[in-house]
Amino acid sequence: MIEENLYVFKTKNFNKHQKKLIDKIFKIPLNPLNMDDGETLKHTDWNLPKRMQREYLEYFNKEIFPDYAKSFCEKTNCKNFVLTKIWFQIYGKGDSHNEHNHPSCHFTNVFYVKLPNINLKTKITCLSKKVIETNISEGDIISFPSYYFHSSPKNTNDEDKIIIAFNLDILK
Repeated sequence: MIEENLYVFKTKNFNKHQKKLIDKIFKIPLNPLNMDDGETLKHTDWNLPKRMQREYLEYFNKEIFPDYAKSFCEKTNCKNFVLTKIWFQIYGKGDSHNEHNHPSCHFTNVFYVKLPNINLKTKITCLSKKVIETNISEGDIISFPSYYFHSSPKNTNDEDKIIIAFNLDILK
């Protein structure tokens, strides 16, 4: 579905993938992140060396990304694109991520690996300051222009919210 320049992809057989992805994410040594503006993340690989082995990424690239890539290209009429950055974020109780955008890429993408409460979905705001309503669930990948501001509300749940985020550039 393309709406407000958004694309939502529903991962096939997500029940088969969820536990495997979470297990592989937690193979990365615990790496909490405290940002300058008071935001926190329970665990991320955003700032870890690129050479570090990431089994979750290998799994994602083999089992989920090919179907997403094919569907994204069909829906957006692009012939090809390049994945420019990928990382995971785990939001424990009290964690959040303030409004920001992703410069120097075309699309920002959020893959909801674990979403314990729909109120924890990403808040996306277009340039007109309109908050874009989304109907997403676990297993969905939402893609939107990287200049759209977005944030993650504070997790007030005891369960973690887990996402895999990635950036894309459209190629000719």
